[in-house]
Amino acid sequence: MLRKLSVFTLFILLAFSVHGAEVIELSTFRESADRVVQECYELAIAATKKGKALCDEQGFGDYWVCPPSKEIRLQALKQCKAGAQKAKDHAAMLYLLGLLHQDFHYQADNGECPEFYRFQEGSAVCVYTNDHFEQLIREFPKSKYSDMAAFKQADAAYRYYECEGQVLCSVENAICGWVDFLKKRPTSDLADTATHRIIESLNSLSGAPLDPRQESPSGLLGDVRNLRVIAAKLSSENRTNLTRSLDAAEAALTKLQKEK
Repeated sequence: MLRKLSVFTLFILLAFSVHGAEVIELSTFRESADRVVQECYELAIAATKKGKALCDEQGFGDYWVCPPSKEIRLQALKQCKAGAQKAKDHAAMLYLLGLLHQDFHYQADNGECPEFYRFQEGSAVCVYTNDHFEQLIREFPKSKYSDMAAFKQADAAYRYYECEGQVLCSVENAICGWVDFLKKRPTSDLADTATHRIIESLNSLSGAPLDPRQESPSGLLGDVRNLRVIAAKLSSENRTNLTRSLDAAEAALTKLQKEK
């Protein structure tokens, strides 16, 4: 895995549903009027299907660590990158390249990763460095894809590589990307979704097993303080709902801090 998550964290992530504006994923990528963008998409999807078929034939249980899949998909990405400058819709092209790179991560026991990936210690996995998303946000800040690129970065963000079953660590991991997203984009069309995900994570503290000998509330209390400032910039409904969750979370965390 990209990071070792507790069962508690996985429950949080699986419980989320997207509200508000639509975020384009690979599975919902529409046909593009830009021929270069469309060709890249079709090339990458075809490589994914071909790679999966080879992995299935050779009995690999985990698709993304299958060597035949890696080579086929890397080649598709190289071809997409080679033709990217010919695209007329550069924002869409950058977003697609970001989606394709983020979708592709694999084990690299020798510690070497291709361009746009970094080696993650511990798991021996090459993970995407968000280069295309960051370029998109920087060069096309008003594009509809800019918000979606920031959303994808937030969705993949985490603060700690390992939580070892600690509830508060898992909650911090679950919300850290969304805290940063709302700080920078409080009026985004996707602010509803980001707020909802934070609220779901904070509300999960109610009834969660919090052992004062194992849990450290300081990091999450810092997030709560930051979110109170951010809440003032949100819509009335989001501000009201988030503030309610922050009040309950702060009470639980303060109580835990006193018990330590």
